[in-house]
Amino acid sequence: MTSLDTSTSTLSLRFMGSFISLTIFAGLGVGVARVLTSLYAVQLNASELQLGLISAAQSIGILIMALPIGVLVKRLGSLKVFSFGSLMGAVMYALTPLQADAWYLMICTALVSFILPMRFVSINTVFLSNLRLLGPTRAGWFRGSHMMGFFLIAPTLTVLLIEHFGYPGSFYWVASLFMTALIFAPLCFQQKYSTEGQGNFQWQEVIAPLYLLKSHIALRMVCLFELLSSIANNYFGFFIVVIAIQGFPCLSLLP
Repeated sequence: MTSLDTSTSTLSLRFMGSFISLTIFAGLGVGVARVLTSLYAVQLNASELQLGLISAAQSIGILIMALPIGVLVKRLGSLKVFSFGSLMGAVMYALTPLQADAWYLMICTALVSFILPMRFVSINTVFLSNLRLLGPTRAGWFRGSHMMGFFLIAPTLTVLLIEHFGYPGSFYWVASLFMTALIFAPLCFQQKYSTEGQGNFQWQEVIAPLYLLKSHIALRMVCLFELLSSIANNYFGFFIVVIAIQGFPCLSLLP
Protein backbone atom coordinates (compact mmCIF):
# COMPACT_ATOMS: atom_id res chain seq x y z
CA MET A 1 0.00 0.00 0.00
CA THR A 2 1.40 3.41 -1.01
CA SER A 3 1.59 6.41 1.27
CA LEU A 4 -1.22 8.02 -0.75
CA ASP A 5 -3.45 5.02 -0.20
CA THR A 6 -2.62 5.03 3.51
CA SER A 7 -3.42 8.74 3.80
CA THR A 8 -6.70 8.29 1.92
CA SER A 9 -7.66 5.35 4.14
CA THR A 10 -6.89 7.36 7.29
CA LEU A 11 -8.98 10.30 6.10
CA SER A 12 -11.77 7.93 5.16
CA LEU A 13 -11.84 6.32 8.62
CA ARG A 14 -11.66 9.70 10.33
CA PHE A 15 -14.51 11.03 8.26
CA MET A 16 -16.67 7.96 8.80
CA GLY A 17 -16.11 8.02 12.54
CA SER A 18 -17.17 11.65 12.90
CA PHE A 19 -19.91 11.29 10.30
CA ILE A 20 -21.50 8.26 12.00
CA SER A 21 -21.43 10.09 15.34
CA LEU A 22 -23.02 13.12 13.71
CA THR A 23 -25.82 11.16 12.02
CA ILE A 24 -26.58 9.19 15.20
CA PHE A 25 -27.02 12.41 17.20
CA ALA A 26 -28.93 14.06 14.35
CA GLY A 27 -31.27 11.10 14.04
CA LEU A 28 -31.55 10.78 17.81
CA GLY A 29 -32.68 14.37 18.26
CA VAL A 30 -35.35 14.13 15.56
CA GLY A 31 -36.45 10.66 16.71
CA VAL A 32 -36.90 11.73 20.32
CA ALA A 33 -38.76 14.84 19.17
CA ARG A 34 -41.18 12.80 17.06
CA VAL A 35 -42.12 10.37 19.86
CA LEU A 36 -42.18 13.18 22.41
CA THR A 37 -44.51 15.27 20.23
CA SER A 38 -46.97 12.38 19.93
CA LEU A 39 -46.99 11.74 23.67
CA TYR A 40 -47.23 15.43 24.50
CA ALA A 41 -50.20 15.85 22.15
CA VAL A 42 -52.02 13.06 23.99
CA GLN A 43 -51.08 14.59 27.33
CA LEU A 44 -52.64 17.88 26.16
CA ASN A 45 -55.87 16.01 25.32
CA ALA A 46 -55.61 16.99 21.66
CA SER A 47 -58.69 16.20 19.57
CA GLU A 48 -58.62 13.87 16.58
CA LEU A 49 -58.45 16.90 14.29
CA GLN A 50 -55.57 18.40 16.24
CA LEU A 51 -53.68 15.10 16.24
CA GLY A 52 -54.02 14.88 12.48
CA LEU A 53 -52.86 18.46 12.00
CA ILE A 54 -49.89 17.98 14.30
CA SER A 55 -48.90 14.88 12.35
CA ALA A 56 -49.20 16.77 9.05
CA ALA A 57 -47.28 19.71 10.48
CA GLN A 58 -44.21 17.50 10.86
CA SER A 59 -43.86 17.27 7.07
CA ILE A 60 -45.27 20.48 5.60
CA GLY A 61 -42.06 22.48 5.90
CA ILE A 62 -39.90 19.62 4.63
CA LEU A 63 -42.01 19.43 1.48
CA ILE A 64 -41.71 23.15 0.80
CA MET A 65 -38.09 23.77 1.82
CA ALA A 66 -36.17 20.74 0.52
CA LEU A 67 -35.29 22.26 -2.87
CA PRO A 68 -34.56 25.83 -1.66
CA ILE A 69 -32.27 24.46 1.05
CA GLY A 70 -30.33 22.60 -1.63
CA VAL A 71 -29.61 25.94 -3.30
CA LEU A 72 -28.50 27.40 0.04
CA VAL A 73 -26.11 24.50 0.59
CA LYS A 74 -24.66 25.08 -2.86
CA ARG A 75 -24.12 28.77 -2.19
CA LEU A 76 -23.23 28.87 1.52
CA GLY A 77 -21.82 25.42 2.20
CA SER A 78 -23.07 22.53 4.30
CA LEU A 79 -21.49 23.61 7.59
CA LYS A 80 -23.16 27.02 7.71
CA VAL A 81 -26.57 25.68 6.72
CA PHE A 82 -26.38 22.72 9.11
CA SER A 83 -25.18 24.88 12.01
CA PHE A 84 -27.90 27.47 11.51
CA GLY A 85 -30.55 24.74 11.20
CA SER A 86 -29.34 23.03 14.38
CA LEU A 87 -29.30 26.30 16.30
CA MET A 88 -32.78 27.32 15.15
CA GLY A 89 -34.12 23.81 15.78
CA ALA A 90 -32.77 23.91 19.33
CA VAL A 91 -34.42 27.30 19.91
CA MET A 92 -37.78 26.10 18.58
CA TYR A 93 -37.82 22.95 20.71
CA ALA A 94 -36.85 24.99 23.76
CA LEU A 95 -39.86 27.24 23.09
CA THR A 96 -42.31 24.37 22.51
CA PRO A 97 -43.18 23.60 26.18
CA LEU A 98 -43.68 27.25 27.15
CA GLN A 99 -47.42 27.00 26.51
CA ALA A 100 -49.40 23.82 27.18
CA ASP A 101 -51.80 24.05 24.27
CA ALA A 102 -52.36 21.66 21.35
CA TRP A 103 -52.66 24.47 18.78
CA TYR A 104 -49.42 26.01 20.02
CA LEU A 105 -47.75 22.59 19.73
CA MET A 106 -48.98 22.32 16.14
CA ILE A 107 -47.53 25.74 15.26
CA CYS A 108 -44.16 24.93 16.83
CA THR A 109 -44.09 21.56 15.06
CA ALA A 110 -44.83 23.22 11.72
CA LEU A 111 -42.09 25.82 12.23
CA VAL A 112 -39.55 23.15 13.10
CA SER A 113 -40.44 21.26 9.90
CA PHE A 114 -39.19 24.27 7.90
CA ILE A 115 -35.86 24.05 9.73
CA LEU A 116 -35.15 20.30 9.54
CA PRO A 117 -34.24 20.31 5.81
CA MET A 118 -31.25 22.50 6.67
CA ARG A 119 -29.86 19.56 8.60
CA PHE A 120 -30.67 16.51 6.50
CA VAL A 121 -29.99 18.14 3.12
CA SER A 122 -26.57 19.26 4.41
CA ILE A 123 -25.76 15.79 5.74
CA ASN A 124 -26.89 14.11 2.51
CA THR A 125 -24.80 16.50 0.45
CA VAL A 126 -21.63 15.82 2.44
CA PHE A 127 -22.10 12.06 2.40
CA LEU A 128 -22.81 11.85 -1.32
CA SER A 129 -19.84 14.08 -2.13
CA ASN A 130 -17.57 11.71 -0.16
CA LEU A 131 -19.14 8.48 -1.38
CA ARG A 132 -16.68 8.09 -4.27
CA LEU A 133 -13.79 8.26 -1.81
CA LEU A 134 -15.46 5.92 0.67
CA GLY A 135 -16.56 3.36 -1.89
CA PRO A 136 -19.97 1.85 -2.65
CA THR A 137 -19.58 -0.79 0.06
CA ARG A 138 -20.11 1.94 2.67
CA ALA A 139 -23.14 3.50 1.00
CA GLY A 140 -25.47 2.10 3.66
CA TRP A 141 -23.53 3.42 6.63
CA PHE A 142 -25.29 6.79 6.60
CA ARG A 143 -28.75 5.26 6.53
CA GLY A 144 -27.83 2.68 9.15
CA SER A 145 -26.37 5.17 11.62
CA HIS A 146 -29.30 7.54 11.16
CA MET A 147 -31.81 4.74 11.74
CA MET A 148 -29.89 3.65 14.83
CA GLY A 149 -30.51 7.00 16.46
CA PHE A 150 -33.94 7.61 14.95
CA PHE A 151 -35.65 4.25 15.45
CA LEU A 152 -33.55 2.16 17.82
CA ILE A 153 -32.37 4.51 20.58
CA ALA A 154 -34.89 7.37 20.40
CA PRO A 155 -38.07 5.62 21.65
CA THR A 156 -36.41 4.21 24.77
CA LEU A 157 -34.57 7.44 25.48
CA THR A 158 -37.81 9.41 25.15
CA VAL A 159 -39.49 7.31 27.83
CA LEU A 160 -36.54 7.76 30.18
CA LEU A 161 -36.47 11.51 29.63
CA ILE A 162 -40.18 11.90 30.34
CA GLU A 163 -39.93 9.79 33.50
CA HIS A 164 -37.06 11.84 34.91
CA PHE A 165 -37.60 15.34 33.52
CA GLY A 166 -41.25 15.54 32.48
CA TYR A 167 -42.38 16.94 29.14
CA PRO A 168 -40.86 20.44 29.41
CA GLY A 169 -37.49 19.06 30.47
CA SER A 170 -37.58 16.47 27.68
CA PHE A 171 -38.01 19.20 25.07
CA TYR A 172 -34.99 20.97 26.53
CA TRP A 173 -33.05 17.73 26.14
CA VAL A 174 -34.08 17.58 22.49
CA ALA A 175 -32.70 21.10 22.10
CA SER A 176 -29.42 19.97 23.68
CA LEU A 177 -29.22 17.00 21.29
CA PHE A 178 -29.55 19.40 18.35
CA MET A 179 -26.70 21.47 19.76
CA THR A 180 -24.55 18.41 20.51
CA ALA A 181 -24.56 17.50 16.81
CA LEU A 182 -22.65 20.74 16.19
CA ILE A 183 -19.61 19.24 17.91
CA PHE A 184 -19.12 16.74 15.08
CA ALA A 185 -20.19 19.01 12.21
CA PRO A 186 -16.83 20.77 11.64
CA LEU A 187 -15.13 17.36 11.35
CA CYS A 188 -17.47 16.31 8.53
CA PHE A 189 -18.29 19.51 6.70
CA GLN A 190 -14.86 20.46 5.46
CA GLN A 191 -15.82 21.42 1.92
CA LYS A 192 -15.25 25.03 1.00
CA TYR A 193 -17.78 26.69 -1.27
CA SER A 194 -17.25 29.82 -3.30
CA THR A 195 -19.99 32.14 -4.44
CA GLU A 196 -17.79 33.62 -7.17
CA GLY A 197 -19.37 33.40 -10.57
CA GLN A 198 -22.72 32.21 -9.23
CA GLY A 199 -24.46 35.52 -9.80
CA ASN A 200 -27.61 36.66 -8.07
CA PHE A 201 -30.11 34.19 -6.71
CA GLN A 202 -32.77 33.10 -9.18
CA TRP A 203 -35.83 30.94 -8.52
CA GLN A 204 -34.87 28.93 -11.60
CA GLU A 205 -32.15 27.36 -9.44
CA VAL A 206 -34.79 26.01 -7.09
CA ILE A 207 -36.98 24.31 -9.67
CA ALA A 208 -34.18 23.23 -12.03
CA PRO A 209 -33.75 19.80 -10.32
CA LEU A 210 -37.40 19.03 -11.07
CA TYR A 211 -36.63 18.93 -14.79
CA LEU A 212 -34.47 15.87 -14.16
CA LEU A 213 -37.64 13.92 -13.38
CA LYS A 214 -38.71 14.28 -17.00
CA SER A 215 -35.69 12.52 -18.46
CA HIS A 216 -34.73 10.01 -15.75
CA ILE A 217 -37.20 7.19 -15.21
CA ALA A 218 -35.13 5.65 -12.44
CA LEU A 219 -35.11 8.97 -10.58
CA ARG A 220 -38.90 9.20 -10.82
CA MET A 221 -39.27 5.71 -9.40
CA VAL A 222 -36.87 6.40 -6.53
CA CYS A 223 -38.70 9.63 -5.68
CA LEU A 224 -42.05 7.83 -5.77
CA PHE A 225 -40.82 5.05 -3.49
CA GLU A 226 -39.29 7.60 -1.11
CA LEU A 227 -42.55 9.57 -1.05
CA LEU A 228 -44.68 6.52 -0.27
CA SER A 229 -42.18 5.30 2.31
CA SER A 230 -42.12 8.70 4.04
CA ILE A 231 -45.91 8.88 4.13
CA ALA A 232 -46.17 5.42 5.68
CA ASN A 233 -43.37 6.00 8.19
CA ASN A 234 -44.65 9.38 9.34
CA TYR A 235 -48.23 8.19 9.66
CA PHE A 236 -47.28 5.01 11.51
CA GLY A 237 -44.61 6.66 13.68
CA PHE A 238 -46.96 9.36 14.95
CA PHE A 239 -50.20 7.49 15.42
CA ILE A 240 -48.83 4.18 16.73
CA VAL A 241 -47.80 6.01 19.89
CA VAL A 242 -51.25 7.60 20.21
CA ILE A 243 -53.00 4.25 19.63
CA ALA A 244 -50.76 2.51 22.17
CA ILE A 245 -51.44 5.10 24.88
CA GLN A 246 -55.19 5.32 24.26
CA GLY A 247 -55.71 1.60 23.70
CA PHE A 248 -53.48 0.33 26.50
CA PRO A 249 -53.77 2.68 29.50
CA CYS A 250 -51.27 0.58 31.44
CA LEU A 251 -48.57 1.85 29.05
CA SER A 252 -49.45 5.48 29.63
CA LEU A 253 -46.70 7.85 30.69
CA LEU A 254 -49.16 10.59 31.57
CA PRO A 255 -48.92 11.98 35.08
